[in-house]
Amino acid sequence: MPRFLRDRPRLTTALVLAALIGLATWPLWQPGALINTRGGGDSPFLLQRTQQLAAALRDGHFPARWMPDAAYGYGYPFFNFYAPLSIYVAAGFHLLGLGLVGAIQAAQLAGFAVAGWGAYNLGRRWWTDVEPGPSPAGLLAAVAYTTAPFHLVNVYVRGDSLAEFWAMAFYPLTLLAADHLLAAKRPVGAPLAVFALAYGGLVLSHNISALLFSPFLLLYLLLRRRAAGDAAGPGWLVRVGPGLALGLILSAWFWLPALAERSLAQLEPVTSGYFFYGNHFRSDDLVQGELLFDYDVEAGRDPFRLGLAQTLAAAGGLLALVMSRGSRPDGDRRLFIGLALAGALFMITPLSRPVWDNLPLLPFTQFPWRFLSIAALAGALATGGLAALPGRPPRALWPALAVSAALLATALGDLRPDTLRLEATDVTPERLAQYEWFTGNIGSTV
Repeated sequence: MPRFLRDRPRLTTALVLAALIGLATWPLWQPGALINTRGGGDSPFLLQRTQQLAAALRDGHFPARWMPDAAYGYGYPFFNFYAPLSIYVAAGFHLLGLGLVGAIQAAQLAGFAVAGWGAYNLGRRWWTDVEPGPSPAGLLAAVAYTTAPFHLVNVYVRGDSLAEFWAMAFYPLTLLAADHLLAAKRPVGAPLAVFALAYGGLVLSHNISALLFSPFLLLYLLLRRRAAGDAAGPGWLVRVGPGLALGLILSAWFWLPALAERSLAQLEPVTSGYFFYGNHFRSDDLVQGELLFDYDVEAGRDPFRLGLAQTLAAAGGLLALVMSRGSRPDGDRRLFIGLALAGALFMITPLSRPVWDNLPLLPFTQFPWRFLSIAALAGALATGGLAALPGRPPRALWPALAVSAALLATALGDLRPDTLRLEATDVTPERLAQYEWFTGNIGSTV
């Protein structure tokens, strides 16, 4: 590595992360090219949501509840029930001067950057004892999380799932904030505020993802409490409880009306027919067998599974963490990764059917494979554990780069993204109304 970069560790870290994230996001750098759903259909929803939220904000509505021109011009209460943070990010870029497609691309790029930064810092904090420069563990975690197939699928295949994509950016941020809160000398002030903002941001980014991730966050907090033993004292609850409560209060302007007004909406179709969870379990097809991940959506094939390279890297990292357990004081974190990975994968398989049948609100998740987002984070942190191999120098950056290159190649080698070329005149309330008439997708929902 050039001395210029060795002497500037933060600059080196930023450049390496930017280069790797840039490789994963190359389809988003094409002006006017909206990523099209691989199966067709849902990508235009982002145009409608962003355009309508920007219109509501221009009219002085905040928080916005309605799409003013949707539902054939009658208006539609989309933002009252669908977590809106990611659309606020896109609408914000649009109000700053970007076109609608450019604003959506900027929101997607920002989501990649936040998720990669969060995973890097979490991997660095968990697996690096002394790290003044680029962290191999952080780098591995960031690349594994960025290239996790489900992370890429949310942008390049599903089309309209910007909200779920942004929720994955808040997963590592929330764990980071929890670590800082538990390590703070005082349970008030900046650490408490940051933790509350991170958790509140998760709720606002995607309510279903917040529902899925919250038990795993609580698991991590309880494991940290267990590891601290008597040293934690009653102060542990004083730190954690107000942080979670404040996060819910900060996001209550969204979730409280959504829960209170459920009786005014038709929610039955949300959990029936195609959206019934029993139709979407994974068993022997949980992991793809191809080395290059297959993103095709057709009969008998879909990308809502683990990647082979992703699985091998996570398994190797778990093995490395087990081998190094005697020399490291981070048993609570290693246990959390193992339990989170096992729990997330269990919830995707038919073995978890009794849980789905009896746990309130869980059927609104619709697709058990949504737990792939939890598995992606746990697997990425496990992959970072490769840097904890016994005898591995803490600054062994080149092996981490080699593993990162393999993850990038296997995740992106068969991506083949499809795009829609659009001009500014193609996205107007009139054209969006025509889209509703033509497709029957009212208010950007099916």
